[in-house]
Amino acid sequence: MMVLDTTILIDALHGKKAALGKIIELEEAGETICTTQINALELFKGAYLPTKSDEYILKIKKLLGAFVVLAINEDAYEWFAALSASLRARGESINDFDELIAAITMTNGAAIVSNDSHFMRIPGLEVISFSSPNCGWRSPIPHAGQGGVVGISRYACRGGGKGGGGGDVLRRHLRV
Repeated sequence: MMVLDTTILIDALHGKKAALGKIIELEEAGETICTTQINALELFKGAYLPTKSDEYILKIKKLLGAFVVLAINEDAYEWFAALSASLRARGESINDFDELIAAITMTNGAAIVSNDSHFMRIPGLEVISFSSPNCGWRSPIPHAGQGGVVGISRYACRGGGKGGGGGDVLRRHLRV
């Protein structure tokens, strides 16, 4: 399961090839593609700044219709609180929305697709960039009992997979 962060969703809305290519690649690999309620809120906020854009709101609704939108649940409440406290204690806080997005992602056993490197500060969260359609950095994965992240960033290229989708869901919703 992959959670699309606001960075990739905005780039997809603007038709950027790297974002669209990554989403199609994930679909073709048979991944369950999701986003969160928080990402949806961030997109709608952007549609009102500096002034409301009905056209952009329609695009957002079409895009969100292509994915599962994960809700905040009780598990995420505790993950968020513990994560926020841990990051703050280390002097590495990120904004509350991104901490909540990370908590929702982790409680659903998913990885996050984002170009925001601050997600890499979160032990146990797998972060996949979308800077190019087939390759990107991945966050280091912590080893249980080690109390932190072990290893260095490594590049992950996803090719092949279960096949099937061919980008149909994205094309159907965005008319790509």
